[in-house]
Amino acid sequence: MSALPQTVPLVVKSISVCRNTCSPMIGELQFLRGWQLGSPEVSFGGLSTLIATVRDGKTHLLSASDKGHWFSFEIPADSGAQSTMQIGQMGPIKDASGRPVQGDMVDAEGLAQGPDGELFVSFEDRQRLWSFSQGVLA
Repeated sequence: MSALPQTVPLVVKSISVCRNTCSPMIGELQFLRGWQLGSPEVSFGGLSTLIATVRDGKTHLLSASDKGHWFSFEIPADSGAQSTMQIGQMGPIKDASGRPVQGDMVDAEGLAQGPDGELFVSFEDRQRLWSFSQGVLA
């Protein structure tokens, strides 16, 4: 499968679970930090699942969307900035023939990474499980 070929502008806005005074605890979980993502790119959105990867010492999030695309971006450093501009990478999820998925084949819902870097993607609508080489992260 090919690498993510397209760069896309991305606005990353830091968000808090607390608008006023409240506890960052959600049951047994403690909210650490969050981001609201936005982009003028029409194909952006519907990020159904994600995994964290480390490249060049930086943490990146990789997502498969319900619109049939891969999306990756670097997690921002905790600089205290409320909003930053970044460049994300996006590309179509391709079938075994190298063609972008279309129609009822696009709705990716699950993503997992095996110990050797192989990526497993599950899909809705036409239920199936596909595996991809780690090259999609390049």
